[in-house]
Amino acid sequence: LPIRQSDALYEFDNSYPLQKLLGERFASVWHSCKHHELMQFERLITSTEIDWMLKNA
Repeated sequence: LPIRQSDALYEFDNSYPLQKLLGERFASVWHSCKHHELMQFERLITSTEIDWMLKNA
């Protein structure tokens, strides 16, 4: 199993048997939603991260 969510999404996107099992429309919408969630998460910098960066700069 992939460790990173981005790798898992890639594997999901290329798993045609799984997409067929779930339904192509569902798989497409699910992948799009999860990709969007991941992009939002990766853009977020928490106050803890900012504090750590300022202390270790």
